[in-house]
Amino acid sequence: MRGKISIALAALLAVALAGGITWWFFNNFERATRESRSAVSPQARKNPLLAADYFLSRSGIESRSVSGRQRLLKMPKEPGLLLVSHLGPSLPAERESELLKWIEDGGHLVITPEQERDEESESSGNHLLDELGVELLIIDSDELEDAVGSVAVDEKNRDDPTNEKVKLTAIDYPGVALPVNIAFQPQRILLDSKEQAEWGGWDEQGYHLLQYAIGRGRVTVLSDNRFLTNNQIEKEDHALLLWLLARDHERAWLLYSSNMPSLLRLLWSSAPQLMVTALILLWLVVWHLGLTSGPRLADSTFLRRNLLEHLQAAASFSWRVDRAQKMFESSRRAVEQEWQRRHPILARLDRRERCEWIGEQTGLSARAVESALYGDYSVEQEFIRISSVLQKLAMKR
Repeated sequence: MRGKISIALAALLAVALAGGITWWFFNNFERATRESRSAVSPQARKNPLLAADYFLSRSGIESRSVSGRQRLLKMPKEPGLLLVSHLGPSLPAERESELLKWIEDGGHLVITPEQERDEESESSGNHLLDELGVELLIIDSDELEDAVGSVAVDEKNRDDPTNEKVKLTAIDYPGVALPVNIAFQPQRILLDSKEQAEWGGWDEQGYHLLQYAIGRGRVTVLSDNRFLTNNQIEKEDHALLLWLLARDHERAWLLYSSNMPSLLRLLWSSAPQLMVTALILLWLVVWHLGLTSGPRLADSTFLRRNLLEHLQAAASFSWRVDRAQKMFESSRRAVEQEWQRRHPILARLDRRERCEWIGEQTGLSARAVESALYGDYSVEQEFIRISSVLQKLAMKR
């Protein structure tokens, strides 16, 4: 009974302790949300319109970031907003006709000129801009200072070298009660040389936005599109202008780069079956080259030869080259010269008498001596026999 009371008291004490700790925790800590900036992701460094893409997607528009000129060369079947960050050179006539047909069917193209009009060629560098009559004018910085005075600078990032001077332009967007403030670059303005624009956004310097109606679609030309990049989209009314341009469409394509993709990437996107087949074929070729076509060679572990093996190998080589003729002649001359040096009488004798005299001294027949010193051989057995006689002459000289 006493034990049960002790357990109950211990349990009550534990519950009281846990309750006290919980009460202390919630009276000294509170739940809060803290935002912190992280490093720019590789995807954001690659795509300057990534934030605009996310913004449109969260606004209920099916947005997609694309790169390369494939989107300009092959237009989508359904209408939508196509924002081109870098317009690049003129499209082929056939592709430009398809682009205009897509706009007439309800598409909305947003582009930005990249260079001023060339007076000699009387072209802006892009046929579509020439047809619309849009010209880009870049004002010199000194002229800009004289005309509008100092312009606004982002004070928070004054030391940032990329923080160029900007000037807010209030655009009276059709259907919007309040002006839409956009930080355009003041030195870049647009000229509507053919006066075909449906409406435009302008300040005292000139137009920064021109919009043309083509069929059921539109073409919007911006003096610059930096306000749509990742670092600028959240400022002023930049995101609002992007939404106003895309609000009539269910889809949007943001072409952030017109550079052509690599050949491998282009092949993979166009013919993945061909790439897979090529990889399998390459693997089969490498595998086939690794196969052996005969018996495996023994381990090439060379043992150190003894002197007799070296002599045997040298003799085999000499026999294989000239049947040991040079080696045999050299030995034969050495033996004969040694006999003549030890026995001067041999110098006064002719060949036959010399062989008979040596035969008498060694116990060999004159014929065997003559064969050893002057004879020829044709087969291996004969070579061995003559060499044996020559060896005896060398030992008995």
